[in-house]
Amino acid sequence: PLVWDGLTEAALLHANTPLLPGFIGTLPVSGQATGSLVLPPGLLPPSYAWSTISFAAAIADPTGSSFVAATQAAGLLILP
Repeated sequence: PLVWDGLTEAALLHANTPLLPGFIGTLPVSGQATGSLVLPPGLLPPSYAWSTISFAAAIADPTGSSFVAATQAAGLLILP
């Protein structure tokens, strides 16, 4: 299940900016899409290196008024 937390808020606030390109959009017929996380150097403290955070996607109805599905979580390894 998705957990609404500070990371969720930040992702929605910064979606489709240089920090999170491709985070919000329309799914093609294949149902596959790619988002990126582009962190400028020094944004995270060094202690975050080699940590893993989990991401999942929420799929909204065509009006965007409610979420109708979610993906399985995928791990993202933070490199130094």
